[in-house]
Amino acid sequence: MDIKKWETLLKVVEVGSFSKACEELGYTQSGLTHMMNSLEKEVGFPVLQRGHYGVRLTENGERIIPAVKEVILADNKLMREINQINAEENGTIRISAYTSIAVQWLPAIVVGFAKEYPNINVEIFNGGVTDTYNLLETGKVNLTFGSFQANSNFKWIPLKYDRMLAILPADYDTKGLDYFPVTGYEGKSFLMPSYGFSFDIMRVINGNNVKPNIKETSLDDPAIIAMVEGGWGISMLSELVMQGQNSKVLALPLAPAAVRELGIALPKDTTISPVIKKFIAYAQKIIGSL
Repeated sequence: MDIKKWETLLKVVEVGSFSKACEELGYTQSGLTHMMNSLEKEVGFPVLQRGHYGVRLTENGERIIPAVKEVILADNKLMREINQINAEENGTIRISAYTSIAVQWLPAIVVGFAKEYPNINVEIFNGGVTDTYNLLETGKVNLTFGSFQANSNFKWIPLKYDRMLAILPADYDTKGLDYFPVTGYEGKSFLMPSYGFSFDIMRVINGNNVKPNIKETSLDDPAIIAMVEGGWGISMLSELVMQGQNSKVLALPLAPAAVRELGIALPKDTTISPVIKKFIAYAQKIIGSL
């Protein structure tokens, strides 16, 4: 049984359409359709109904979906245990990290760690919020550097707060202020970065009862900055993301101040190996000195 097909099925059911699932998973419409047709051929009956309402499970699909979820959870747990054993036996640590963290923090951590522990190999995967946490959830990495996600089911080790900033065109009328009131987003065209970072942003937006005109995008941070620079709208990113950016935009602190908590996420139901404990301790030391 191809676990990937069942994981994809769950995503299709979750979002309710093939097109949305394609956007989130990076598949073409034809590729996803072929995968689901292949899955239905393997099981011997239809599991999805397609119609003007979108996509939903058939009656037989509803019957098997609890077992599908159990199989995927068991597979994820198996992969986590395999990675833990590899970390212990082979001295290999697999980590995922937001791109901003991979750029700003990981060079100092990984290079310094390699000098102190030359026999331990570190493999790095970077991406957005969804990508990095999915790698952890599916057991493909041992730990993830990211921001705290309230609804996640991981062990969490906080490292540092990261200020959220308003990202504005260079000629934006700030009325002489050196900060941006969150209420200033009200009714404005707001460029939402790729899926995942919106969790941190919407916490700020909803917490201040503000209703911007949100434009959903699949753009990464540099593309969002470029779009703001070009005058397509305004946005919100973090201080860490903006470090080293050579762009003609304004990046102002918010009022009231807002932060996201950055740290390390670990599988909740897996014992942390001595090798990984060494890496975490070294990361805490380096981040504490920044």
